Amino acid sequence: MAPARETLRAALRCVPRLSKLDDDALDGIGAVLKPRRIEAGVRLFEQGRPGDSLFIVVAGTLEARVTIPGEPVAGTPGPTELALANVGPGGFVGELACIDPGPRSATVIAVEPSQLLELDRMLLHSIAQHAPELGSVLLAAVLDLLAHRMRLTSARLEGEYARRGRPALPTLDLPPPDSSGPVPKVNLRRIELLRELDTAHLQTLVSHAPPKRLRHGTVLFTEGEPGDTCLLLAHGQAVLSSRAGDRPFGVLEAGAALGLSALIETTPRPFSATLHGDGVVLSLPRAVFKGLLATVDPMAVRLQERVALQLARQLRRINRDLLSAMARPIVRRVPDGPNPWQRGAAPASGVRPSLTAPTQPPLDPARLPEHIRRALKTSAGRVHAITGPVPPPPWAAATPAPYEPGQAPPAAPAPPPTTATPPAGDEASLDAILQYLSDATGMDGTGIEHVVPEHTPPPRRP
Repeated sequence: MAPARETLRAALRCVPRLSKLDDDALDGIGAVLKPRRIEAGVRLFEQGRPGDSLFIVVAGTLEARVTIPGEPVAGTPGPTELALANVGPGGFVGELACIDPGPRSATVIAVEPSQLLELDRMLLHSIAQHAPELGSVLLAAVLDLLAHRMRLTSARLEGEYARRGRPALPTLDLPPPDSSGPVPKVNLRRIELLRELDTAHLQTLVSHAPPKRLRHGTVLFTEGEPGDTCLLLAHGQAVLSSRAGDRPFGVLEAGAALGLSALIETTPRPFSATLHGDGVVLSLPRAVFKGLLATVDPMAVRLQERVALQLARQLRRINRDLLSAMARPIVRRVPDGPNPWQRGAAPASGVRPSLTAPTQPPLDPARLPEHIRRALKTSAGRVHAITGPVPPPPWAAATPAPYEPGQAPPAAPAPPPTTATPPAGDEASLDAILQYLSDATGMDGTGIEHVVPEHTPPPRRP
């Protein structure tokens, strides 16, 4: 059953790019989209299954979930399913598959009975060809969503790297830069973004973004600076680097586009890019791109489709990196302290750093259940018979006296007698029993083991 006209208009006006359209334009969009109805609890599509369409929510609520592969998390067997977000009226789901048909990146389930509008890849392409005004508006709405999700997913990926560790950077084997002689004639169709444009469209683009020859070592952009220009690499190589690593992490060959999301919104550059060898670059500012779209130039609409395709593929790669990162265990970070390995230095061979506090918390008998208190009183003698007196750890001994160069270091003083004395069964107080058990076994009343730091001997005097 098709949704009511007013309901459909209200839902479409929730999309920022469609909010200023009049009723006739909204009715035209609704007329070319396929209405769908889904009941609560039904899966609209599943992660990993092939797809080629997006859905706009007209009424109801959908929930997007993602399955994280790898080791069990929080005691749950098998892969972990994580809820991402709820999508209400005016929201999109499945936009990746509509632009770049392939496996779904998430599972979407109806939280309540919902009315949807479906737009598949073939219909979107047909609209862009035969009704460029409408196609440009729909593509702009999808591009906004892709750029927004790429920014959020990239930020979440960096957060997961901070929690779980960044994967090792590959070793780049760069040839010597070629900076001698003239640059060969470039073929603009080698650029992935321009591959399907005809000669007239390429001439129009070149008139707005003429190619420029740049020398080896030219910094194309720097990490963190606001980006409002997309750079098309027609010849040469671009080396990518980041402040998070101590060396370059990637190389882009001729034909690549750098900063596609800058055509949609102003965002900080996620990395730095530098030319390796002489190169030829076309700079396409966002203002020029939007100016072309405003004229509803067929070349601009076709370019808009190619930009959406490249952004969708980049977002797929980021999604895969995020799932891989979330499947790795969380890295326990050692708090700052006096031990040398707590600042990044490697511990001595065979020494395991302590990850817990070196001091034990005060014992509180009131925290123990009554039956454990009675059991401790009656079993303290047996515990002492098994463990015996516990000498103090070596690091508690007094520091040896200084000695002169060339002399053998004096022998370490004998450890003082232990202060842990066995309690006297039922006559002993509970405090004494708990203190004795703590001294003898390293356990407190909560059953948590307190690991003491290994001893680092004082440096030998010269």
